[in-house]
Amino acid sequence: MPNTTGKRKETHYMFSRPFRKHGVVPLATYIAIYKKGDIVDIKGMGTVHKEMPHKCYHGKTGRVCNVTHSDTTPLLNGSSQDRMFETMAIEIEQLLARLTGVNDKMAEYTNSAGVPSLNAALMHTLQRHRDILQDYTHEFHKTKANFMAVRERENLMGSVRKDIESYKSGSGVNNRRTELFLKEHDHLRK
Repeated sequence: MPNTTGKRKETHYMFSRPFRKHGVVPLATYIAIYKKGDIVDIKGMGTVHKEMPHKCYHGKTGRVCNVTHSDTTPLLNGSSQDRMFETMAIEIEQLLARLTGVNDKMAEYTNSAGVPSLNAALMHTLQRHRDILQDYTHEFHKTKANFMAVRERENLMGSVRKDIESYKSGSGVNNRRTELFLKEHDHLRK
């Protein structure tokens, strides 16, 4: 049907994922926090069908003018970014543990005596769920490690910046005093 008339007509290439970027959506996509007034790029992702933007907005830049109720959960209203990240990390670890339990129950079901062991569809589904769990776990650990590295770098650079600022502010007064003493010493020698 070449003449379709939907809001997503002719979007096959527009919403397609880049080369070697198919599969699981990165967790960093969902962890991003947007507030009213933030400038954002609107991009549709073909793997996520819920709340896809209209094709006329794809690739545009704009300001956030409305924040949905799901963005104002108590999890995101933490007083500090570190505590919020730790809370989110714990919640994601709990969800991964639940998913592991579901995969284990699926494996027990496929290995039980009542189910024929040669059912290729069940084995394929179980293997696919294990692969998805492995992808989610790997992506979570990678995102967590990146966040921890950024936090450590900010702490280190923050303390270095404080030291530099204190040195500059302290040595600025000392340099001025030293200059005055040298000028006075030069005047006395003449």
